[in-house]
Amino acid sequence: MIEDERTLIAQLEEENSMMVREMARLESQTTSDDGLAGLRDRKMELEEKMFEMQQRRRELMMQLEHLMAQLNTGPQPSGGVSSASLSQLPFASDQQLTGVNSNVANAFRAGSLPATSLQGDLLHAADQITTNMSDLVRQLDLAQADDNGISINGF
Repeated sequence: MIEDERTLIAQLEEENSMMVREMARLESQTTSDDGLAGLRDRKMELEEKMFEMQQRRRELMMQLEHLMAQLNTGPQPSGGVSSASLSQLPFASDQQLTGVNSNVANAFRAGSLPATSLQGDLLHAADQITTNMSDLVRQLDLAQADDNGISINGF
């Protein structure tokens, strides 16, 4: 009889340990599922932010194209560009993105490139915009200095 009780106790302990392991597995699976849901939410937030950044980058590129076109049309009679005129620049269409790397222009067409390629193109475009804006500011400063030098030497 004692032997039967010991066997029964051993079986119950084995069942108990199996149940504890199963409960731990289910808890870790629930934690993993919660983690996946959190990751999905974060991914959606990041995709929305990336879309907003793409929109802003498109606006900046269009403004840059307009500024480059103005710069290439010749010197301005006023000798510079006022900040008021910069804020009133019209936005160009996608077809007016001439002179911009075709990969970057294509990056702004929805669904045309995978996300990793799009991210690389956006980073490349940001570097190009920074370089072009620096060159533009340098050229505007030189033009303004030349205009100021001419008026000073004229007296």
